[in-house]
Amino acid sequence: QIASDGAGGAIVVWNDHRTEPYDIYGQRILSSGSLPFTTSVLGRAPSLHASEIYPNPMSSTAWLDVELNSPATVQIDVFDVAGRRVRTQMSRQITAASRIVIEARDDAGRMLPSGVYFCRVRAAGETITRKLVIAR
Repeated sequence: QIASDGAGGAIVVWNDHRTEPYDIYGQRILSSGSLPFTTSVLGRAPSLHASEIYPNPMSSTAWLDVELNSPATVQIDVFDVAGRRVRTQMSRQITAASRIVIEARDDAGRMLPSGVYFCRVRAAGETITRKLVIAR
């Protein structure tokens, strides 16, 4: 079976006959087609997890889910395609899972023009970058 996850991706569940007793498995698939919360190349699970930005493209606001294995300060910055930081969205302590609203404004409060941007999430010594499209 497959169902929408409400964020542009899907949740797939299936029964599996590899072992007895038979079991049911599930997997979330992000809108990008990737799998969330995979282990790193070094074989250790990352301590920072970030969802895809939704909705994307956005016009004024969107959201991003961030999850940490332990409390840490999370900093979110938005960059334009030239690599200039246009907004420091937030820098605060998060203790577990949080939904963060992303605004299409620069640090001075002006609306950002339509275009491609990158949202960088940093916490616990790890960095995740997500593409963000603003379309008005």
